[in-house]
Amino acid sequence: MSKPSELAKEALASTKSLNNIVSLLQLCESTSQKTSHDAIVALAHVFVKLFERGEFLKPQLQDSSRTTVLAPKVVEWLKENLLLFNTLLIGKLDHKEPAIQIAALSSLVKIIKHESENLSKNEGCWCFYNQLYQRVVEALVNVHDLNEHLLKNWVQLVDEYDDLRFYFYKNLTTYVTELNTHKQTSGAKRSRRTPTSDQTRIMQNGFEILKTMQSVPIQEDDINSFLCEAPFESKNPDKKDKPKKKKKAPKIRKPTQSMLDVDLDFGLDDDIGLDDEEAEKDGTRTNPVQLLSQHKKVFGECWVALLRLPLTEEIYKRTLLIIHKKIIPNMNRPAHLIDFLTDSYNAGGAVSLLALNGLFTLIQEHGLDYPSFFPKLYALLDRNIMFAKHRSRFFRLLDLFLSSTHLPSYLVAAFIKRLARLALTAPPAGTVIIIPFIYNLLRRHPSTIQMIHVDGGSSAPSVETDVYDFAEPDPAKCHALDSCLWELQALKSHYMPSISGLARTFEEPLSKPSYDLEDFLDHTYQSMFDAEIKRRKVDESVPLAIVKKDEPLFAASAIWQY
Repeated sequence: MSKPSELAKEALASTKSLNNIVSLLQLCESTSQKTSHDAIVALAHVFVKLFERGEFLKPQLQDSSRTTVLAPKVVEWLKENLLLFNTLLIGKLDHKEPAIQIAALSSLVKIIKHESENLSKNEGCWCFYNQLYQRVVEALVNVHDLNEHLLKNWVQLVDEYDDLRFYFYKNLTTYVTELNTHKQTSGAKRSRRTPTSDQTRIMQNGFEILKTMQSVPIQEDDINSFLCEAPFESKNPDKKDKPKKKKKAPKIRKPTQSMLDVDLDFGLDDDIGLDDEEAEKDGTRTNPVQLLSQHKKVFGECWVALLRLPLTEEIYKRTLLIIHKKIIPNMNRPAHLIDFLTDSYNAGGAVSLLALNGLFTLIQEHGLDYPSFFPKLYALLDRNIMFAKHRSRFFRLLDLFLSSTHLPSYLVAAFIKRLARLALTAPPAGTVIIIPFIYNLLRRHPSTIQMIHVDGGSSAPSVETDVYDFAEPDPAKCHALDSCLWELQALKSHYMPSISGLARTFEEPLSKPSYDLEDFLDHTYQSMFDAEIKRRKVDESVPLAIVKKDEPLFAASAIWQY
């Protein structure tokens, strides 16, 4: 049997050899992976050349100088085989061999390009062959093996071509929305439902593709690369040709006779939100695929649709990790994520911790009014947070949230006191973060410095005599500002010299610069142990600190400067 490349050359050289297309289709299904791969590449080349020759154009648009013109029945036969080839390629996207997956994907993209350009010529306006592209998107998020080779090749395509990226977001939104509507469990909480195996695969593949893509352009000028011929501005008809909707309806909705049951996208959807007033000024209407606002729109709708699926715990957390820097900045309406983020923040545990950054971004940059943010943040400060995997991330965020000098004193005092209490039972790697954190808060909010001085009396404060109510969830009612930080005095007797040394910092006036928290956030048992064994030993014994009965907890001179 002839090689696929030879069959392709013969098919293109003579109309009598077009039956080689059937042979190539059969070879595409060969059990030999090399033969199948070569046949796919060869047959894609045949159809691309036929497109370039204008075989699929309307007769009146074909080059009149051509010596041979295919009979209408032959053209119809070619179209039928092209549709068979498209279906075959869609199936090959789920092949176990990456080389065949990539060959199928490359062939599909070439066919989409030439189909779109042919349709644009046939219809007289820019249009996108979205029927096939929709099937490609659905097949990609359904593949059982979205390997790194297929993912890399796909992302390179959608990042390079603005029209492919635009319609990818749009098509994935449509598909996921329909899936979510059909398989939604009534009465179940949106993001916590148990996903089916199909939903899990679609969600994981969709997430990996969206996360890897470069999102959307930054400015209008960045939208300048199109797989299909660049969309041109179509003139608005004269106002005499009203009604307006009637003018485009026949052209947009009527499929060309040269295609079989195709669904075209002319980029003129009624809900696309174009600025008609601006269009009227210069008599033109810009295609939505050229507008930055529309790219942001379809990007946001795509993520919102995906997040409405029942998320696995892993995808849920990975989404929250990137939502503030990769999703929110590229949306035209970040408020659509309010429900998702507030539900996540109310979920408790690690999910609440990871939702902090996204929710705070909405509050700070997009005007979200969320009065219970700080009370819920205060509630997150429990013993579990000191052992959490994302502990350092939490303290970075907490430092950011409490950085404003306009926060009320009672609120800052509540956080200081709660942290001090947690330091008593926290692991050393957690306590070594809390002490400099408290020091920085006291310097930033001088009205709370009264908490580090207590006059001498008959007995020092303790858990039993402390007016602070650790169990009170409302920071405004816990009486933290009426209490003192006796916990820091207790930490002076910590068995770790580095911690006891930090606690003694409060015996002196708070005149030292604030600590750089990055020096403390990533400590572990191992790092602290290594630091201690390298420390030069001055004395074999480490005496415990002794507090005299009438001695104040801290020297009064520590606050006289304020």
